[in-house]
Amino acid sequence: IDLFIPDLPGECSTNLIDTNEHDRLRFLHGSEAIWLTVDGASLLTPDTRNNAVHRMKLLVDRVVEFFDRKTPRLFLVITRCDLGRPPEAIIERIVSRASYHNVELQVMHVASFSQEPSIPAGTGIPELISASIATEQKSLDFWAFAKASGHRQILRLPPGEQ
Repeated sequence: IDLFIPDLPGECSTNLIDTNEHDRLRFLHGSEAIWLTVDGASLLTPDTRNNAVHRMKLLVDRVVEFFDRKTPRLFLVITRCDLGRPPEAIIERIVSRASYHNVELQVMHVASFSQEPSIPAGTGIPELISASIATEQKSLDFWAFAKASGHRQILRLPPGEQ
């Protein structure tokens, strides 16, 4: 498993949200999973909550458009869970925007650092990585079934499959 976890400069996501500028993000087309990160503290405070939700909804719109509706798995990573978890109704406003685009947005709560002694630093990060590398793809049959006839069947293809 190869993990490439770039911490994009803030201006990349700001430009994507504000002006749909995505030239520097072409490398993301090879992604199997993308983390859309939001500061959990901004979702806790009524003064900052609406703006944070609005910008995350715009980010979801831009990401779906960027991938031309062939969007990889998306995670909504809510940071600073040591300060408390935002109300589910607030999170649902963001998740429902992804659902509108027929995209699943898996919600993960993390605390890279912690100000709360009962919540250790790094909380949620192993679960986020595990969920990111998990795959639902099933392995293909090694020898796909095909009806062949005659002598030395391995060298023959059924009529119409040549």
